[in-house]
Amino acid sequence: MFEVSFPAMVMTIVVFLALIYFLNQKLYKPLLAFMEERENSIKKDEELANQNTLDLNIDKAELEKAVSEANMSASQIKNEAIQKAKDKVDEILSKKRVELQADFDDFMNDLAKQKDEIKAGLQSKIPEFQNSLKATLSKI
Repeated sequence: MFEVSFPAMVMTIVVFLALIYFLNQKLYKPLLAFMEERENSIKKDEELANQNTLDLNIDKAELEKAVSEANMSASQIKNEAIQKAKDKVDEILSKKRVELQADFDDFMNDLAKQKDEIKAGLQSKIPEFQNSLKATLSKI
């Protein structure tokens, strides 16, 4: 019924072991090495990505700091320019006030002189007016 051939069985075992050895050397080891190399490459890329993210965060913080400093500097320059303009306007207004006050004082002095001249002129003509008034009243 079922006969076992010892040489065929030994030959099968030898071929099987040779096949395992051959597959181990030519297929499994290179495949495992490739898988390990790929895993190491993925880990390395993850580390680089994490490092890039950290660098990006650091660069972002530096940029935000630079923008903040630039905004503060621009604000300070703007405030200084506004203050200088206000000071210049105040100076111009002050000069104009002094000039207008001087013109006003001159005008008031001239007006006072004219008033005194008119008053003196009228006082010198009072006797004439009185005589003229008396003459007009006496005619009535």
